[in-house]
Amino acid sequence: MRRMLSVLLVALFVLVGAGTTARAVDLSMLPGDLQDRVEDLIATRFPPELHSITLDPEEPVAGEPTNIEVEIYNPKDITSDETSTVYVMYSTDFGETWEQIELETDDDKVWYGEFPAFDSGTEVIYLVHAIDSSENVYTTVPCMLMEGEVLDGEKFNNDYGKSDCVNSGDDLSACEDIMPRGCMIRMAVDEEPIDDEEDEIPDDFDILDHRIGYDENYFYIDIAVQGKISQGTMNPTDLHAYVGVIIDEDKVGSGTDIEQLLDAGGVLVHAPLAEMAGGMVKPCFYGYQQGGEFTQDDTAVVCVNKRNHLIFRVSREAVGINDSGLYQFISLGATITNFPDPIDGTVYDNTRVTTTHFTEDTYFAVK
Repeated sequence: MRRMLSVLLVALFVLVGAGTTARAVDLSMLPGDLQDRVEDLIATRFPPELHSITLDPEEPVAGEPTNIEVEIYNPKDITSDETSTVYVMYSTDFGETWEQIELETDDDKVWYGEFPAFDSGTEVIYLVHAIDSSENVYTTVPCMLMEGEVLDGEKFNNDYGKSDCVNSGDDLSACEDIMPRGCMIRMAVDEEPIDDEEDEIPDDFDILDHRIGYDENYFYIDIAVQGKISQGTMNPTDLHAYVGVIIDEDKVGSGTDIEQLLDAGGVLVHAPLAEMAGGMVKPCFYGYQQGGEFTQDDTAVVCVNKRNHLIFRVSREAVGINDSGLYQFISLGATITNFPDPIDGTVYDNTRVTTTHFTEDTYFAVK
């Protein structure tokens, strides 16, 4: 018997099955359309994999462009997805501003481009951002946030309010901008169109932007919806929940067995009204499987929402700091319409899968 971290990649189970009794993982318990969605996420959870980065010259020289060659592609033995686009984004002011280079390829495996000429002494950080045919993303995360940068009131108001993609124009075109916001790096959203019809995905669950950042102690996951982050209502029962899934790539590798996935990560949950509906689900917690028991840890995570943004700040120690720096992330929104027995609800929007590589290796100083 397994606890309800079937919600981990089923991602919804934390919402529609997060009872106090353990149960085995059985996708047949889900409605057919949700079974299909879960099975698709699991089957296609293999974004491009980075194999190498080569600079020419290896030590960039002032006044001369620098060639970059990136070997990155989807693993052919486990997925039919193809790598469709690869970008390099770079900053010469440690994340304050960014420029973008779209790489070219002859074989969909090795991608190449060119940095412009820089002055002597210029320090450059850069990231590799690749997108595949299922809209999954691989991205390096090359710089750390300053402590308090994301959740500080003034910074939050300036960077996660008026200037965000949702409030930038009627056509929401800025939501398609994959450029980093400081050291918050864009992850995968859902398939096109990202602005879904209201009768299909309510605005409060329509995910338009999805970002990741970190500092020495925490990961930060930022989810922006078209409407606003909402707790829902108790009467009628319409409890809103937002979930972030984290998978430690060092623990699961190329596995597709859901049991493996449950043991390789955890879920971040923001469901403010759920605690009032039987006390079975805490309003903000990091949930994970350990020793056959599912734990809701509300000390490892902080949930902060303002207007259309929800930010999870979760302890890196609680998630586990691995050797590779590789993690996968998925986010979704759902509503619980019956509680507690039987638990019922609907998953609305979910992002595609992002593989993130937290690294400081993508850096050079110009001679």
